This record gives sequence, structure tokens and C-alpha cells, in this order.
Amino acid sequence: DAPAGPEAPVADTTAPAVAITSPESGALISGTTTATVTATDDTEVTAVTFYVGSLKVGDAVQTDDTTWSWRTRTAGIQGTYPLTARATDAAGNVSASDPVTVTVNQRPGSPKN
Repeated sequence: DAPAGPEAPVADTTAPAVAITSPESGALISGTTTATVTATDDTEVTAVTFYVGSLKVGDAVQTDDTTWSWRTRTAGIQGTYPLTARATDAAGNVSASDPVTVTVNQRPGSPKN
């Protein structure tokens, strides 16, 4: 028998888990608001990006091992939209959060969050 050689590395095919923790679904937001997600992976989450509908609106900053935040700027946006976050791991696997529906209100005199 030939001696056993090193085992081939196992490819990472598992996408990260990501969930929006703030704002809650149904929230009214305006001005600058912080959106927060929890993202975990079997290796390492390397990026989290936020989308309003299909429009990329910003990249999050990691605030601890599993939490990422993004300061939204909603100027020029008006209406009700699905907010999602997409997490990417070190192997390039990507997953999206469940959408959170938010209403962006920029009318003069509207309540600010």
C-alpha cells in the first residue's frame, strides 16, 4: 500500500446565514437610520450589503463577531420598499436575508426616526 498523502481541502459551499434585526418590518424611516443584521457562517463572513428592492444602497460595517450595521441615508427615496441584506463569506458564497418592509417618508414636516 502507498502511504497516505495529505487530504484534499474541503470546499466551502455553505452560504452564510443573515437576518435583519433592525429596523423591524413595518417601520417608518426617514433621514439617517441605522440598519443592523446578524450574519454567521461556518468560516467567516467578509461582507454585508444592503438593498432597497433590487437597488444596492450600501455596504455594512462589522461591529462585532456576528453583527453588521449600516447608516442609511434616505434622501430622494419615498415610499414602501423591501429592505434586504446579502452576506458573503470568504469562499464567495452569498445569501440574502428575508425582506423587511420599510416605509421611507421624506415629506416636509413628516415625523423623523
